[in-house]
Amino acid sequence: MIALCGCEHCRGKVMLKKQILKEMVNDIQVIRMVVNKIEGDLKIVMVKKQILKEILHNIQIINMIEGDLKIVGFN
Repeated sequence: MIALCGCEHCRGKVMLKKQILKEMVNDIQVIRMVVNKIEGDLKIVMVKKQILKEILHNIQIINMIEGDLKIVGFN
């Protein structure tokens, strides 16, 4: 670490570095929010996909039952 003497020039450098660090932290927070949003959206998609699978499965069962009823109806 370079020792800073406290003159206007050195204080300006310190302030600039602090500002850059603050901006980096803000950027990281924004990125985290975006990642969390994407993860949340993916979870919703997975839940919807599971619900659709269950609906399709139920439709298949209903079709099988209807087919069995038709067979019973013809006998």
